Amino acid sequence: MDGEKRKDHRQTLKYPAKLDLGDGTPFISCILTDVSASGARVAVEFPDKIPDTFSLLLAPEHQALRRCKVMWREDNQIGVEFLKAPAAKG
Repeated sequence: MDGEKRKDHRQTLKYPAKLDLGDGTPFISCILTDVSASGARVAVEFPDKIPDTFSLLLAPEHQALRRCKVMWREDNQIGVEFLKAPAAKG
């Protein structure tokens, strides 16, 4: 047993992205350093200034985004869980 407790395999990468805090402030540049189906590790300059939930913009024209919840904060990094979109009401 290697001590890995994540349920989804994580892929290491170095992918530029942006954070949309949803408060009208300019987008914050960041780097995805690993990602899985359920979450990611994000390198960001001031992790303590990131709100508990935000949108992660993954494409240059912002057409791909994920709602995220911060699960932990460390020096220049945050770990996020991807939030599921609410089911459509019919």
